[in-house]
Amino acid sequence: MLYRLCLKRRDALLFLVLCGLVCLHLLLDDQPAAGLLDHQDDLQPLPKEVVFLLILCQVDGPAEGHAMASAVTRQLQQTRVLLTSALALTATRLRFIVVADSEELYSKLVALSTDFPPQYRDKLSFEYLPVWYPNDRLYMRNMFRECATERLFVPAMLPKEDAIIYIDTDFVFLRPPEDLWAHFHKFDSVQVAAMAPCLYHYGTSKNSQVPFYGPTGLNAGVMHMNLTRMKSFPDGGWLEANLLVFDKWRDAIVLADQDILNILFHKHPTLLYELGCEWNFRLFQCRDGENACPAAAAEGVALLHGNALTFATDREPKIKAVYDTWDQHELGTSIAALYASLRQNLRDATISAQGCSMLPDIDDVLSLQLLSFLKRKNAL
Repeated sequence: MLYRLCLKRRDALLFLVLCGLVCLHLLLDDQPAAGLLDHQDDLQPLPKEVVFLLILCQVDGPAEGHAMASAVTRQLQQTRVLLTSALALTATRLRFIVVADSEELYSKLVALSTDFPPQYRDKLSFEYLPVWYPNDRLYMRNMFRECATERLFVPAMLPKEDAIIYIDTDFVFLRPPEDLWAHFHKFDSVQVAAMAPCLYHYGTSKNSQVPFYGPTGLNAGVMHMNLTRMKSFPDGGWLEANLLVFDKWRDAIVLADQDILNILFHKHPTLLYELGCEWNFRLFQCRDGENACPAAAAEGVALLHGNALTFATDREPKIKAVYDTWDQHELGTSIAALYASLRQNLRDATISAQGCSMLPDIDDVLSLQLLSFLKRKNAL
């Protein structure tokens, strides 16, 4: 009798343990995109996917050889390098929502990945979203550059998405994209977005006449967007708050969406999570021969931004060497080989002691994250 009672208690305990494990699995499986992890590393589960937003527009009907046509060609080529670097380093799926002003342009972007090896192409998916502006705001489409303000309307365009990362086409990953996504899970209970500090322009330029976030403003090249929380943004919601800012400061705005976002988070600083400057490293952070980003000096650049045509010109040979190395990389080739090529290309790019080349450790700043990636993977 006692033996049978012990068996029943053991079976009941096992049943409760199994139920607990099943519930835990379902809980983790169903959590929203912005609430899975506190920190991303090799010991923690990966997100199911990382969701990016790209915006690509062109003026209607540019002739071949026209400056706008060449600008679109440049953006497509930059996007291919962006995809290559992201896929080479990621261990999860990447989904790109592409806002484009034509299905033809969207198809050209998707075609960039057709020659990727299957094991990389299978981790990549695209979704098309046509450009949209409210009828009474169509004039905002041409501010600064074509569709630059489109992201301000994204929460209204993606009602079913929980969280996305907006990213310009002129970026190169030097650290896995899921590590960038993990910053969503460092948001406090009210923060709705993340951007990195500008470290230039705001407060130093005569052209900057608008209020801005923090001591140096924000750069809007990469932006975490918790779309769910944005629906409850003060002043009537995200879209309404941005339009109020635009209407008040219209005559002073120069950098379109970036100025608008700086004014907005100057007013609501507690709603912004400040992303580390290593996740948006640009020529302006080193071109004076000093590194304005201590985190990049210590651990290396995680995400390199080629704004101001840095990837398309030779104005900063060291930064362009990183882009060119990824441009020449074939997916499926080892990252160790890529790292060796990068170090060699950085050495070869030392052609003058000016700009970022004046930093004595610039080669390490631009390659240390890749070295750390290889060490974590025991791939050296």
